[in-house]
Amino acid sequence: MKNENEISPVRLLLLHVIELETEYRKSFADDLEDVDVLDEDELYDYIKEHEVMGFLEDIRCSGTETNLEPKQYSRNYEVDFVSEIISGRCIGWSYYYGGGKHGYPEDCDWLQTAEYLDYTEYEVTVIKRTFSRR
Repeated sequence: MKNENEISPVRLLLLHVIELETEYRKSFADDLEDVDVLDEDELYDYIKEHEVMGFLEDIRCSGTETNLEPKQYSRNYEVDFVSEIISGRCIGWSYYYGGGKHGYPEDCDWLQTAEYLDYTEYEVTVIKRTFSRR
């Protein structure tokens, strides 16, 4: 059951971008109003206005592949469902890629596909053999 006070995964992603940019450039968020009163559209507009879409693009491309099927499909792009641990929460989204020479998968609205995921992490021991000639 969803908690009414729970922050949306889209909002958490946008706040994470602002946090990353603030770490990179200390004065970045000096003119930012109280983020608690801004809605997701205002946060996105702030990120876009201040030309820090690079961090958002880095997040889009950095997800770990999951075993989940994406809910969205595209005729022109390949789509995988990926995830990332952000602020202790696992968030998944549809990662669009490909499209050929004239493709722009970064323009697909991947943020709206973001959702919280449950995950399990466990350690696996692997035996790897390497060979060489005598």
